[in-house]
Amino acid sequence: MLDGQYWNSKRGVFSVGNITLGFVPIPGRPDCWLLFHVGEVTKDLGIRNGVGYQFKDLPQYNKYIGRIVVRFKNNSQKLVRKGDTTLPQCTIGKFFPIYITMTISLDI
Repeated sequence: MLDGQYWNSKRGVFSVGNITLGFVPIPGRPDCWLLFHVGEVTKDLGIRNGVGYQFKDLPQYNKYIGRIVVRFKNNSQKLVRKGDTTLPQCTIGKFFPIYITMTISLDI
C-alpha cells in the first residue's frame, strides 16, 4: 500500500518535507477509512508513473496506526489530497484502544 501512497503520476504531487497520511477504505463501511501510515517525504526521485518519492516513517505516530477510523465522503477519484482542504471535511469515527488488522480482497 505504501507504493500507492508515494506514487507519482504527475509532476509535483508532493514536496520534500510534506507529511503524508495513508488511509485505506474499510470494506462494508461507506465513507470510513483506517489510518495505515504516517510518513514524511524526504526526496523527489524524479520518477513519473511510478513510486516517485523517498520517505521516512514517523514512528512517533505508530501508536495511531490501525487504531483511527476517519469518516470522509470521497467525492473524487483523486488519490492525493491537500490536508488544508480535506481535513476540515473529516471526523474521527472511531479510536480503537488496541491495534486492529484487516484483510482486504482486491478484485483487479
